[in-house]
Amino acid sequence: MRYLTFLKQRDPVYYLLIVYALILACITFVNHRCFRTYTLDLGFHNSILKQIIETGNANLSVIGRPEETFLSDHFSPIFFLFSPFALMGFTASLLFIQWISILVGGLYCYRLALREKINSSTARWILVFWFSMWGIYSAVAYDAHTNVMAACLVPWLIYMSQQRKWIGFGLLFLIILSCKENIGIWLFFVLIAYWIEKGMKKSEPMLPIAASISLIWSIATIGFIMPSLHGGQTQPLEMSYGVHSGGLSAFFLNACSHPFDTLWKFVGDDAGVTHAKVHSWIWFFVSGGVLVFFRPFWILALVPVWAQKFLSTREELWDIHYQYSIEFVPVLAMVLIFFCVKANNRSVQSWVPITFALLASYMTFRDVIQQNVRSNFLSADHYESTIPRKEFESCLSLIPKGEKLSCSSALVPHLVFRNDVRSFPVVDESSYLLISLNGEHLWPLTQSEMQEKLRELQMNGGWEKLYETERIVLFYRLNAQ
Repeated sequence: MRYLTFLKQRDPVYYLLIVYALILACITFVNHRCFRTYTLDLGFHNSILKQIIETGNANLSVIGRPEETFLSDHFSPIFFLFSPFALMGFTASLLFIQWISILVGGLYCYRLALREKINSSTARWILVFWFSMWGIYSAVAYDAHTNVMAACLVPWLIYMSQQRKWIGFGLLFLIILSCKENIGIWLFFVLIAYWIEKGMKKSEPMLPIAASISLIWSIATIGFIMPSLHGGQTQPLEMSYGVHSGGLSAFFLNACSHPFDTLWKFVGDDAGVTHAKVHSWIWFFVSGGVLVFFRPFWILALVPVWAQKFLSTREELWDIHYQYSIEFVPVLAMVLIFFCVKANNRSVQSWVPITFALLASYMTFRDVIQQNVRSNFLSADHYESTIPRKEFESCLSLIPKGEKLSCSSALVPHLVFRNDVRSFPVVDESSYLLISLNGEHLWPLTQSEMQEKLRELQMNGGWEKLYETERIVLFYRLNAQ
């Protein structure tokens, strides 16, 4: 009812929220509708929800690894909470939750700013800054991710601690920790930075206690729980950092033993300075990162994010795209809020949020929205489906519900609640193969590999072609039981 009261008072912040909600919806839900969500990660996550409802647990069968439990890949018990959505058959449910979490993060940045005695006009510009950050648009353009949900709940968590609502704080704290195995390491530094910001008051012991719990949780999960679930094999998180023996502890020991080599990796690699890393640094500083020099203890909350991005062997982490920059958003929003709190000059307090909101908007539009059809909600191409809906529905009419089906990555998120799905080229005992011929949907195959697979299927007497267009083809296994 309190929120309805704000609406009746015509508070401008709610109109801003509606505008940004529509923009983000035009990206995330349109991408899903137009088959721009994939096995990794929405299809995989939807498969987890379905399996939890059916069996109480989930494995990685959708990607051909049925012997592995999903918690050994990414420790995200939050999926047990989300699993009832599978009963609804709403394939965009995780996109919806991510969308709501982003809106909630922006709202609580605004409310936290007001709580810190920042005037309402400046607080609204802080909200605009939140929704202008490239980290958000890069994330929503590529499926749904639990680290995005967790990061966007942090402003609400800090607001709860500010109001000393410890029950709500505890519930949010547990939700955030349950999103991903490594989130507790980052949350430790966030809470410690905020505790320092608030003067390390002994009257507020919950912050360092919660920070310690989050760190212990992540260390225990990564170091003990996940290896036991993974049979002692090298985990995906370890492989991202080139660790093949000794675990992440060996990686950190090596990093500390060679500090200059480690520092160099923040801007380059063995081949020299890396464009993607330098690009990320420029975007970070221009979009408000320069303010950390005025609130330097917030660097604590940024170090694990920088390390996660730049020390990884995966090149896609280095740049500003995908979901790997989302943690910058709440940290820089906190830096901006407390910079304004400490600014003695009212003019500085007013113009700094406006300046960085506009700079972040420009950088986001220039490099994330304008250059990518997945996020360019102003482009007509963005609303054009990569597979004609009529062709897709015609294929579905030929596939009975519940049948075993192997399909292209872009189709998995849409079909995993309807059928027993594998992501092609994983076939297993599938009775049907539904393959998109769109060049965007070939992963993990190349164009030549896909053509070879299709030739094999056509020459194989065990498969019959039921439907074919320029965009999609459907096969049926003749000896299917």
